[in-house]
Amino acid sequence: MPIILLCFFIGSLILALLISWQIKTVPADLLSIAKFYLYTSPILIISNSLLSYGFAQAHNAIKNLPAAIAGQTLIYFLCILGVSLWLLNDKISIIHSIIGILLIVSGIYVLKMS
Repeated sequence: MPIILLCFFIGSLILALLISWQIKTVPADLLSIAKFYLYTSPILIISNSLLSYGFAQAHNAIKNLPAAIAGQTLIYFLCILGVSLWLLNDKISIIHSIIGILLIVSGIYVLKMS
């Protein structure tokens, strides 16, 4: 299970950093964004490979892909929250963030019950 969480965390963190860096540094036009993701595609391949490996291992462990995806979504949400506060200096409501986290955790619990 630790390898699954590590794959989910590293893959999600890479995605959160790339998206935040793109928002901070790349002009908001389709061509500029497409070029950014073309240049960063090797990093995206690493991130998606880690996430896919984590999903495969999680499915083998718990036999519940929706619950595994919900768990990764929680990790990704926490990564986006942290990177948004740190890199983008976003003004984020902590109360709303906690409510969102609780909703995701509730969804994971419901999915694991089935």
